[in-house]
Amino acid sequence: MHNVGSRLVYAPTDLVRFLASPYASFLERLHVERPGAAQPDPADVGAATLIARGQAHEQAVVRRFEALHGPALVVGRAAHGPQRTRAALETGARLIAQAALAHAPFEGFADLLVKGPGGCEVWDAKLARAPRPGDLLQVGAYALLLERGSGVKPVVLGLALGDGSEARYRTDDVVFHTRVVEQAFLEQMTSFQPDSKPRSKSGVA
Repeated sequence: MHNVGSRLVYAPTDLVRFLASPYASFLERLHVERPGAAQPDPADVGAATLIARGQAHEQAVVRRFEALHGPALVVGRAAHGPQRTRAALETGARLIAQAALAHAPFEGFADLLVKGPGGCEVWDAKLARAPRPGDLLQVGAYALLLERGSGVKPVVLGLALGDGSEARYRTDDVVFHTRVVEQAFLEQMTSFQPDSKPRSKSGVA
């Protein structure tokens, strides 16, 4: 999460953090509201290596999808990214990498959007060898951003895992839980009081 002017913007990863620990979400918000009041944990010595491995895995996944669907249109953090993503979908782009998605108060970047005859798919590259709850929550959040911001409801949500396997899910099987977590997270953010700690559990299953 971060401030854009007077507006607080959240990312799908903020939902993942909240699911794991509402208190961690509280500390992150406190850090945004009162810089220095809550110091982030020091970087793990292996964090840089893990990030590099994740980036290499993502690039390998993009190449694999390009072999199937043709060259990817990369959006990323380009100016007017969400508008570029929406325009690419409307003009028939088959593969979009780092698709910028936005619908206040959330913004995010889906690793891959695939558009085919059967509809749109949202994919995220993960180093894990098996899907984790946070991974499904994150890709579900991308699906909601895509639908809310572009009017396109994906039919499939996918995880390209670290062992080369893929996990595919029906969108409706994932986004219901995503909405539950999102609602609980936004309630915590709306009622945020810097001197009042939240419960230790998220209260969502």
